Amino acid sequence: MRQPQRGDHLCLFYQRLVELWPLAAAFARGGLASGEQCLCVTEEYDPDTLLSALRDHGLPVPAPTQLLIRTADEIGLTANPFSVGQAVSAWQLLAESAIAAGYKGLRLVVDMSWILRNPSSLARLAEYEARAEQCFSAASITALCYYNQQRFPEEILLDALRTHPAAAVEGRIRENQFYIPPDIFLRQDRRAQFYWHLRQLDPSRRTTLDGAESAPPAKASPWEAATRRRPIPLVAADNHPPEDPANWRWQVYCLGKLRVQRHDGAFVNWNAAKGATKKIKTLFAYLLQRGKTGASAEQLADLLWPDEPDRHKTMGRLYHTIHALRLALEPGLTSGRDSRYLSIREGQCFLRLPDETWLDVEAFEQFCYRGERLLEAGDDDNALACYLAADKLYTGDLLADIPLIYAERTDDDWCWSRRYWMQEMYLKLLVGLAGIHRRRGATEEVLACARRALALDPCNEIGHREMMLSLHLAGRPDALERHYQICREALRRHEGRPPESETVRLYESLAQPGAHRAHPQTT
Repeated sequence: MRQPQRGDHLCLFYQRLVELWPLAAAFARGGLASGEQCLCVTEEYDPDTLLSALRDHGLPVPAPTQLLIRTADEIGLTANPFSVGQAVSAWQLLAESAIAAGYKGLRLVVDMSWILRNPSSLARLAEYEARAEQCFSAASITALCYYNQQRFPEEILLDALRTHPAAAVEGRIRENQFYIPPDIFLRQDRRAQFYWHLRQLDPSRRTTLDGAESAPPAKASPWEAATRRRPIPLVAADNHPPEDPANWRWQVYCLGKLRVQRHDGAFVNWNAAKGATKKIKTLFAYLLQRGKTGASAEQLADLLWPDEPDRHKTMGRLYHTIHALRLALEPGLTSGRDSRYLSIREGQCFLRLPDETWLDVEAFEQFCYRGERLLEAGDDDNALACYLAADKLYTGDLLADIPLIYAERTDDDWCWSRRYWMQEMYLKLLVGLAGIHRRRGATEEVLACARRALALDPCNEIGHREMMLSLHLAGRPDALERHYQICREALRRHEGRPPESETVRLYESLAQPGAHRAHPQTT
């Protein structure tokens, strides 16, 4: 355990508020006492609630300009698309402003729920935290980033853990043994990460990037002596290979139209080689789904040219399509053998994107599952946050622009069943959102979610029941009657059946004269 020091970048993971407020208040109080300006960035709680909670835990009343409470919107963190550089620059400018005003530095208490606002900030959280770590120690910024564990999938929490040198655990600040320095983390070099962790287990060893060892210096340098609280870099900065943006995570969006975004923000141009764009995208999507298994030339030819009997012709077309995909992923590529992302080995074709590339499909599933569990536990607040994050990710059906001739294959169902499964997940998300909004009295939001659910599936009776409940709560009996008739007609036309007994009972109870507006929850 130790006290916070200027330039610290700490993380705090909490499930209960009793784990958050005492340490957040103590952290802010320490900044005020040391002459720093304190900025609290709130997302989950409104500014008045945050200030009240901090004061209830001992935060004094400072000078008007020494304690600031702002929302993530006011800081500019929620821009879409999210820019890591702009976010880090915003902190630098705020620190410079604090120092210009006579303060010794800037102390941040940041609610990290703002990253749930849009997919691009979710995708780039790890890079943001690593870049922020580089910035804070040099810019007189001391930061506490706190994460509500209920709202974040473990993959995101793990990235946060690996990018903070210290963590607050059980009310105490501890050195983080899982931390990886930005100069190693941002390269996504697993070998370097391994030898970094090995070095931490045995500090007497001077393990280099390649695993070789050299003798330790007879005496610590002044720089090392001054920074003992932080791990010593694995390799001297001038020995680092230049950072290659191609090695950092890409972002792959499969919900809606297939889009692939490189680290530099540029999207893959599928027609870079003037080829058949739909076939190139289908080839990428199929190999992505196949993962480490890869696909044989015969499988790919059958997928892309199912009705072509001339195998020699299809193989020529296939290798042209593979070449076009390589050029789309690496526009400057001169030889297929040099491709980092698409290779052919022993007759199998493999797609290998940068390590830990972010996939919107995986994030969507994680937030849906987490939201469902929270909803079952009666935690509407955190379930709402998870469902809203998932809702932003679902921009359309899985691989919506892959032609049906390639997606609907009975002999090799690589897309269609999962597309249907994702639709079902999204439908369940919408009716779950409708229920949460209804319990909060947000009638318009209920109606919007129910309409979206019924547009996907006109026979979804939970959606119909949510619609009827919201119309009843809004005091619109005529609209309630009309919607019940719409429900009956939709079920008769599409499925040839009457409404379920639960739907009939709900309508009859709501249609009674003088029916109370605070009606029991539906399921």
